[in-house]
Amino acid sequence: MTAPRCRATAHVFSGRGDPEWIVHERQLESLRRIWTQLPLSPSAPLAAPPLGYRGLTLECPSGESWFAYGGVVTLTRATGPPQHRRDTDRRFEYALADTAPPHVFPPGFGPPARPPRPG
Repeated sequence: MTAPRCRATAHVFSGRGDPEWIVHERQLESLRRIWTQLPLSPSAPLAAPPLGYRGLTLECPSGESWFAYGGVVTLTRATGPPQHRRDTDRRFEYALADTAPPHVFPPGFGPPARPPRPG
């Protein structure tokens, strides 16, 4: 029997189902590591626009659910209040987007472009 896996969703459509994919255990470990390195944020993410890219969600059978958008990641668990962390460089958001299979994001509907690397 295969262990339950976490499922990611890209919130990009308004009239049809959003793309979903499985996040594997090794990818989840990396995302959790990034999460623990992010500083606390006093606030939740900004409201997303009604159309276009509206963030990424990662839901796990454990009851943990992360939502990444606009430089903030929110972790919600089955019990307790949500936790918000600042993701100014969008490390968590980009790492979660990178777990998606090719062509999940329609052109122009993914996370904002990464800034160029210095050097």
